[in-house]
Amino acid sequence: MASASKNGINSKGSDVISLRINHDLAESLKEEAKVDHISLNVLANNILHNYVKWDKDAKKAGFIPVTKDLLTALLQRIDDKEITEIVNQTKNIIKAQIIFMEKRYDLWTVLDWLETRCKASGFSEKKFYQNDRLTCIIQHDLGWKWSLYVKTLIESVFEDVVKERIDFDVSTSMVIFRIPIDSEECR
Repeated sequence: MASASKNGINSKGSDVISLRINHDLAESLKEEAKVDHISLNVLANNILHNYVKWDKDAKKAGFIPVTKDLLTALLQRIDDKEITEIVNQTKNIIKAQIIFMEKRYDLWTVLDWLETRCKASGFSEKKFYQNDRLTCIIQHDLGWKWSLYVKTLIESVFEDVVKERIDFDVSTSMVIFRIPIDSEECR
């Protein structure tokens, strides 16, 4: 029976694939694996997983890479009310992006999309289940305005899939949210 591993890769088994890659690229990958204290195989699987879960669809869905400095500078120029208005104006586009990238729209696909987006952005993300609540922590270090954006975005994208109120703790570097959930729903 197949089971999901902690990084979302299905552990049905594995296929052996032989690839020819440029020598300099191979050396760079070997060095990266060594620095990260992982095997070249694990690094390659992580790279391919990131490609399948995010990279292959992100550009098509409208995502572009932006530096943290640029994003922080732009956010400092707008007030909190405008951030909320931006999320409200774009929430249907964001929901469509999730459907495009995840192929459906429910609690678990939204959580998977959020986790993948955090990883692609270099943010730390953690989830755990406790006392009939799923707690999610996102650490970003982008300041208060980004925390407000993330909180408002989460409220918006979860409004159709979570019927109860979501609790938030927000700081300048972190957003913590708790979703009421039955233990049977928790996977």
